This record gives sequence, structure tokens and C-alpha cells, in this order.
Amino acid sequence: MKTPKPFLIGTLLVLLYISMSAVREVFFALILRQVNIFVLIAIVFSLSTGIFSLLQLPNLRALFVKVKHNRRNVLYINLTTALAWVSFIYSLQYIEPAVSTSTVTALGPISTLLIAAKMLKDHKPSRTDSVCAIGMFFSILALGYLTLTGRSGVRTDSILLAFLGLSGALVSGFTSAANTVVTKRLASSGFQSRELMAVRFYLLILTSLFWIVFRSIPLQMSANQLMTVATIAFFGISIPLFALQAG
Repeated sequence: MKTPKPFLIGTLLVLLYISMSAVREVFFALILRQVNIFVLIAIVFSLSTGIFSLLQLPNLRALFVKVKHNRRNVLYINLTTALAWVSFIYSLQYIEPAVSTSTVTALGPISTLLIAAKMLKDHKPSRTDSVCAIGMFFSILALGYLTLTGRSGVRTDSILLAFLGLSGALVSGFTSAANTVVTKRLASSGFQSRELMAVRFYLLILTSLFWIVFRSIPLQMSANQLMTVATIAFFGISIPLFALQAG
């Protein structure tokens, strides 16, 4: 039996997203030692939004019409995007990138099945999907145990901090799944991947800017740090998320 071409392309795009995300999260963990988390979020996602907004200039009116007709889902994708990214980057401050990423990835399937059952019409998960999702969920428990007991790749000095890191990863995993389902709803409403990339980060950017102003966080950054952040924005955010949405 031949594999349908759209399915194969979608699978390859998702694999591209996963592989590039793994590299991105290592860079995030490194740069967070030098740059404030909210400064990083504000710059990275402003650059990414700017890139895709420029691409939409010829079709700006059509995009506004789509946003107007799908206000609730556009709000949902902004809300879930903000929660997913803030909680994920927060978790990177306390646990190693591999554990954080694995937790988010493992929680995704079972969360997606549960949320899709509520939000997508005629969604009926197969038995295989359900079994795989449950199996990955139990892998979360194993990761949590290894992290909290200091048996992961990087030893933790505090159970409390490890717990906070895992909690951030769990929140990120659940909200990322909700984000994926909302993305599917918007795609079904006629949004293209590049259009979604132009409208999904505004709440995240505004939240970061508010916190920067509220806490009077300095924005100074060296040329090397700025280059790293710009690289993350393009190769770690724009391309992988575009691939995921297209997939």
C-alpha cells in the first residue's frame, strides 16, 4: 500500500520541526545564562513576527478579513502560544533541555487527543493513537522520577527547583497541544502557515514588554549575543514553526 504523498510531506515537515527544535532548545539554555528570559522572548519573537508580517504586506487586507472572521481562534492561538513558550523557557532555567523537551513532547499526544475531541468536529482517534499517547504519557512519569531523584544527565541540587522546571514543562506540553489543535482549526478556516506566523505571537511579545518595563529590565546586549538571538529567531523559531504548521 502506497503512503499518500501529502501524509509523507507532512511527516517530513514535522520531523524537520523536531530536529531543528532540539538544536534551538540547546541555544535557549545557553543564552538564558547571559540574557534575561523576557528580553530574549521579546527580541526573538518580534524578529520572527516581523519576518512573516513583511511577507504578508501584499495580502494584508485579506489577512485582516480572516482575523476578523476568526477572532476567537486568533485569540486562542495567541493565548496558548504565550503560555506554552513562557512556561517552556521558564522550565529551561531549572532542568536540562533534553528533559524539558522530552516532557513537552511526551505530553503532546495524549493532550492533543483530549483537546481535539472537544474542539475538532468528527475527531475520532484510532486505537493505535490512543495506545501510543498513553505509552508516551507514562514516559513522562519516568522522566519526572529521574529528574527529581537527580538521576538525569545533569544532576539537580534542589528537588524544589527540579519540580518547578518539570511543572513548567508540563504546562508547556498541555498548552502546546491546545495550540496545535487551534492551529488546525484556523488552517481549516483558510489560514495559511505564513499567515498564522504573522498573527500568533502578539500576546507573547506584549507580555514580555510589559514585564521588561514593569521590572525595569535592561536591554543591553553584546553583538555576539544579538547575533545568537537573531539566529534563534530565524532558524529556531520561524523555520521550525512554519514547518510544523505546514505539516
